Amino acid sequence: MWAGIDGTDYQTKHTQLWFDLDGPGRGRNILGSDVFGLIIRFVNSSSGTKGVYLIGSDLDIDEQKNDARDGCSSDVTGSLAGRYCGALIQSNGWKIPKDYPVKF
Repeated sequence: MWAGIDGTDYQTKHTQLWFDLDGPGRGRNILGSDVFGLIIRFVNSSSGTKGVYLIGSDLDIDEQKNDARDGCSSDVTGSLAGRYCGALIQSNGWKIPKDYPVKF
């Protein structure tokens, strides 16, 4: 496993931590397949309560799947598509849903 920090946002006091499960330069390197992200919030703010969360875990399942930019759906495209896939797995009791858009 490899982890990288995606900087700190000093306005909302959080850091994003990204995990590539099979390491950099190996595997698929696709969000929702082998790359998942966490948010570490250092203070309570309008964007969330302090703590450590999978990115998108504060959303409902419909938003995790269908968000136009970050959703975990084969209908979502772009560089951030799949960003909420880890949260979708968590919301499904840590089981990969049958309609999960990323094939392993």
